[in-house]
Amino acid sequence: MITCPQCGATLADNAQYCMQCGTPAQAARAAADSLGTDAFLGPAVIFGSAMGVLSSVPLVNCLCCAWMLGGGAAAAWMVGRNTGRGPQGMTYGDGAFAGVLTGIWGSLVATLAAILPRFLFPDLVANQQEALDAILTEYPTEVAAEVRQIIEILASDPPSLLGILVILVSNLLIYGLLAMIGGIILVGVLRKSSPSPGSAPD
Repeated sequence: MITCPQCGATLADNAQYCMQCGTPAQAARAAADSLGTDAFLGPAVIFGSAMGVLSSVPLVNCLCCAWMLGGGAAAAWMVGRNTGRGPQGMTYGDGAFAGVLTGIWGSLVATLAAILPRFLFPDLVANQQEALDAILTEYPTEVAAEVRQIIEILASDPPSLLGILVILVSNLLIYGLLAMIGGIILVGVLRKSSPSPGSAPD
């Protein structure tokens, strides 16, 4: 006995379609066989790298949330295409896992993109510090002191271990969450837009 990935109904071993929603039993059997991690790694590396780079490039990074959502969605789409499952064979768990892996890889790339320029171009840090000092003079002394302490941790030259860890952890949380949401949304959209054989044409 297998379970329909679309509506959750139980299907007989010799069933061709789900009697509840018309989903092909072949898609249900494919969904019953869980994908191995290897099926997710390639798409995660490809789109996670693109996500991390695009989210770190000046001007382009104003759409960082879009790159994170899009990276997770694109990875989930590639997993479905590479495995031949199609929309009906992909589960929401597949989309979420593809998104999380993509977000993890993207956060690593984004963290490297954030700290490497500080080692390669130390003059940039000095210029940024001067600009931040000018901004902080407009805040109350108490607020400015707390903000300055955080900035000194994150913008130290060379970057401190604590600063790198703070950047990495925050990136892991943000990238992983948004990419996971993107993967789930992609699976939901594809499954809704893909007509089942049992449905009548308009």
